[in-house]
Amino acid sequence: MEKIEIGYHPIGVSANYTHHKFILYTQADGTTFQIHGGGTQGYGISPLDELVSSGIPTFEGFGSLGMRVFETTSRTQISSDVQRETVFEGEDLKVVFYKMVGMAQGIAEENTTYNAATNNSNTLVDRIVQWSGGEAPKLDGELMSPGSVSDDEYNPDFYSKLPPPLWGDELYSKHSDITHALFRGYCFLPGTPIDMWDGSQKPIEDICIGDQVVSYDKKGNWFPVM
Repeated sequence: MEKIEIGYHPIGVSANYTHHKFILYTQADGTTFQIHGGGTQGYGISPLDELVSSGIPTFEGFGSLGMRVFETTSRTQISSDVQRETVFEGEDLKVVFYKMVGMAQGIAEENTTYNAATNNSNTLVDRIVQWSGGEAPKLDGELMSPGSVSDDEYNPDFYSKLPPPLWGDELYSKHSDITHALFRGYCFLPGTPIDMWDGSQKPIEDICIGDQVVSYDKKGNWFPVM
């Protein structure tokens, strides 16, 4: 079983009162990947860089809202005492996570001004969970997380049926390492359901020449392929 979680890293410069949200994807074999938001100027691996470098109290001088995605190493291991909540769980979540990476890159390419109070890592994480059809996070009701998306903006039934609202044009060029790490040697197994253009599903082995299946272009838009 695999899972995608939101982690809440306490920010030391705020005396651990505020938190930096991030995405943690855990594969069945224990391999983990992370998505973090942050400012494009002076952003480091430590979440407290978000506040220290933001020009408090003006929240200026930290560039635009950017993103980082990477496979976890010994240096970036998440402490067991960092609180988390599961937003997706399933047998294989590679595609769900990769779409999150694509949407996070899309947000970064919008070049919106970073603001430690209203447009930060928490905003980025909440948006990609929202757009992926996830439920509103619960822990941010207990753990102060400035910039979080309002619960009433979440609509899993609506967003789960849509293609990604934003998709990074530079996804493949900037994050080829993640693409290869996730999908190297990846193939369809017998019985894998394939989404058909008419809304039905077929096992992969039943797909015939002339069938129209759902695919995505590099912007995340649906289109039929024969």
